[in-house]
Amino acid sequence: CSSSLVQKRLTSFSQDITWIPGYEGAKAFTEMRHASEPIVHLVHPRPVPWRTVIAPIAAELEVPLVPYEAWLSALEASTRGVAAEAELELMKASPALRIVDFFRGLRMSADHEPLGMVYLSSEKAVRASRTLAGMPALDAGRARKWLAAWRKSGFLNI
Repeated sequence: CSSSLVQKRLTSFSQDITWIPGYEGAKAFTEMRHASEPIVHLVHPRPVPWRTVIAPIAAELEVPLVPYEAWLSALEASTRGVAAEAELELMKASPALRIVDFFRGLRMSADHEPLGMVYLSSEKAVRASRTLAGMPALDAGRARKWLAAWRKSGFLNI
């Protein structure tokens, strides 16, 4: 999010996400360690569109949502022609610049989540974890809570 403030934009994707909030994920993980199945996937059983989470963050940060290609182009352009010292300062302010090669290498497709993760089934995990089975879908309220926590921790200074 701090990168979005420097870049003055956030990226938009059309795919769904299966993110799990940390505390609930940790609880589900401990429940799943006793699963009868040898492999279970810790993913949200109720995927939501990327925009469900990102749009409220963009609104609160007052930055537009732009297509991924436009976002990546702006990220790459932000260091062109900049002196080494200034580039280092930009990287401190905009952590996305530190992993720009990762962003360049992403291959977007319908069978992958935004940022490259393959969609995994939660069917077995839901049977192994009451927490996962009862987890509500992510929503704008959860996104705003993340922003509040990031501000409180100093991760996001606005």
